[in-house]
Amino acid sequence: MFARNWSRRKLSIAIGCVVAIAFAALAVLTLRGRPGEVAQVPFSDLLRHVDRGEVTEVVVTGDTLEFKLAAGQTLQTLMPPNYVTANSTFVPELARKNIRIDVRTPSQPAASYGGVIVGLGLGGVLVLVVYRVSGGGFSRSSTRHRRLARNNRPSPLLTWPA
Repeated sequence: MFARNWSRRKLSIAIGCVVAIAFAALAVLTLRGRPGEVAQVPFSDLLRHVDRGEVTEVVVTGDTLEFKLAAGQTLQTLMPPNYVTANSTFVPELARKNIRIDVRTPSQPAASYGGVIVGLGLGGVLVLVVYRVSGGGFSRSSTRHRRLARNNRPSPLLTWPA
């Protein structure tokens, strides 16, 4: 079957299917390529590991603390609200124990996958509505006017029933 033998509707459906498959493949590849999740532990586990001298590195991102143990395991915990300001010795104690401290700003994703998918779906619905409202073709009226102009016929006037 060649593309010139297809109707516009079949061609539109085929293109829509190819685009949908491409987006699905992109989503699968994106989700598969994500690194493994870091284990979430209670904040008291971090304090216990610090007292034992097992922590080598702490990464602070907002209220989230990600810390690395001497054994190579990476764990994550949430700080209690205002913990650092209430306990002013916490950060100097980490530095005194030769723990590397890295502070990062929390980064917000520009767009979530759900938002992009909803936006694409709404855009598709809009295209479908415009296509259906226009009578199934986007340039049908201009083609008719050109054909009438070639035959030197005036275009018909639109009249409304009385």
